[in-house]
Amino acid sequence: MTSVRLKIKKTQNKHPNSSTIATLRDIEIANYKLHLEELMNFIKEKMGISVAIYPTSTRWIGGKYIPFLDSLINAFDVQHPNYAITQKLKERLTILKRLNIGSKIPNFTLSDSSNTFKSLASLKGKITLVDFWASWCPPCRTESILLKKLYKKNHAKGFEIYSISLDTKRKSWVNAIKKDQRDWINVSSLEGFNTTVSKSFGITSLPFNMLLDEQKNIIAVNIFGEKLASKIDQLFTN
Repeated sequence: MTSVRLKIKKTQNKHPNSSTIATLRDIEIANYKLHLEELMNFIKEKMGISVAIYPTSTRWIGGKYIPFLDSLINAFDVQHPNYAITQKLKERLTILKRLNIGSKIPNFTLSDSSNTFKSLASLKGKITLVDFWASWCPPCRTESILLKKLYKKNHAKGFEIYSISLDTKRKSWVNAIKKDQRDWINVSSLEGFNTTVSKSFGITSLPFNMLLDEQKNIIAVNIFGEKLASKIDQLFTN
């Protein structure tokens, strides 16, 4: 992942070719997903109920791993019922279940750069991408190129983007919005990873996104690049 990110940075500085950057970004995403899959399989095959599983929990993924994590935490609870980390592991699992496909996202409201409050509920009836990002996150800035294209192509059809910045510096956030031409809804509490919404979804790394249907049920989680473009095309074609 690091080597690919360096290539993206060099390409942006010397030859800002959006096609090349998009290809590298897809490779980066694939590498990160492979890392997470390898981590989950290592936990499953090698770690048992060692307390060493706790620091890995920030990178746990749900989906097909939910049944395994259920059994793992139940066994951990039996062995370590009085540990503080036992409760934290349970909380992490609850968050992962909250991100299951088909789960309904509760409403939340944050203010934009003009201090106007924008709620997720106001986008009812729209296919919505909830996009967590930050000005200091290179992959997020690269993904902005694609998001700009998707928004321009599909906004009139009923597509919205609700971007939540995990910045802590207002100037950096506002400058990034302008530079990347993020013309959709951009909000932030400027609390970084302590933002209440990001904590409720257990977000520990960026970028992070959720694609929601018209009723705000989750269609997909952490879908980027060409896969995101293909999914949105499919939704509006059907």
